[in-house]
Amino acid sequence: MAKEDRQSRWAWALAVLGFCCGLSLVAPLARGTPVTYTLGPAGDPNDEILVDRSGDPSDADNSSARIRNLSDQSGTVTVDWIVGPPAAPGDTVPAGYQLLDLTLLVTTDLPLGHSIMLRRNMQFDPGQMRARGLLRETVRIMRKEPDEKLWRPGHRAILDRPRADVRRIMGPADFVLGHYGVDMTNSYVWAVVDVPGRFAAGALPEPVSLVLLAAGGGLLLWRRRKA
Repeated sequence: MAKEDRQSRWAWALAVLGFCCGLSLVAPLARGTPVTYTLGPAGDPNDEILVDRSGDPSDADNSSARIRNLSDQSGTVTVDWIVGPPAAPGDTVPAGYQLLDLTLLVTTDLPLGHSIMLRRNMQFDPGQMRARGLLRETVRIMRKEPDEKLWRPGHRAILDRPRADVRRIMGPADFVLGHYGVDMTNSYVWAVVDVPGRFAAGALPEPVSLVLLAAGGGLLLWRRRKA
């Protein structure tokens, strides 16, 4: 199949998804390299964008970024999906949490505060989570604090707290500021915030895994004392 034909098919599939979801603009996908998109001001036909990581909205990979411009000026957003461990040396993760190997990096030239609304969907592999002893029910979207080496739950980074309806939902993603949750049926975690940044999924180990980790730590401490 010719390259032009393939591109046309992707564009058509994304356009159909955008129509069904009421999106003003459906973007090409980002495949591990930064891709920049232009958003019109709030109320403009192009004030919203959906970036699907796989490029096929009908496949099993639900990883995507939906971004809406809430400001009265045009601006750009840059989206990058990065495969590999999200945490850098020296990073701090909430106690017990482990980060999954996929990072979504979103940057913008729009001013922070009341300017964007961002929903991140991040697919996870239940089999890999079981292999690592992680509980699907505990998975959260995490955000790395700018200028720090600290990761924390993404929904806590919301700037416009009075307008946010912060609640956890066990089900499909919506587009309400403050909502976050897990779709267990389709194996993805999601959250809606009003800030860009570096995002990843994190989950807690199963109780048995925690016991083994604690036992291993106790054995290591005993060996050190004995030495």
